[in-house]
Amino acid sequence: MERNYYEIINVFSSSIDNGVCHDCTHCGVTYMNKKVLVSGLKTPDGTVLYSRHRHDYKTHTDANGEWYMIDGGVDYVKSSVNEIRAEYISLTTESDHIELRQHFGWGSYGRDGTEPLHEIILKNMEDSHIEAVLRTQTHIAAHISKLFEDELKFRQIIDAL
Repeated sequence: MERNYYEIINVFSSSIDNGVCHDCTHCGVTYMNKKVLVSGLKTPDGTVLYSRHRHDYKTHTDANGEWYMIDGGVDYVKSSVNEIRAEYISLTTESDHIELRQHFGWGSYGRDGTEPLHEIILKNMEDSHIEAVLRTQTHIAAHISKLFEDELKFRQIIDAL
């Protein structure tokens, strides 16, 4: 039996209300005791939209003429309902690290903090950048710190091969 859009939203909203600190700086959405790290969708023409944080509203008019949107980052998910469906990208603390490192983005103002804000995908971050994040960004949630630590361990294993 296929659930309709409103049933899915209600089930998802219930999971948010029943297990999550509503202060998005602490934990983000929890679904089945997993924290969401990446929320996005891939449209039929291959465009990938990521919503990285609360109220991070992204849109795209696809080559098929349909309009796609996603919002909510890791705090909630709101997206368009289209005749030609998009592929959802929802990665949690339980997802495979190889997939996480290809989608998790980190905002940076550059080494000296003077560049415009730009996003770097985890797999493209330099080791020294990850180490600097872990050393200086003490406010980030534990599951984000663990993701960075796991990336450094992953690189050590790959380098040893």
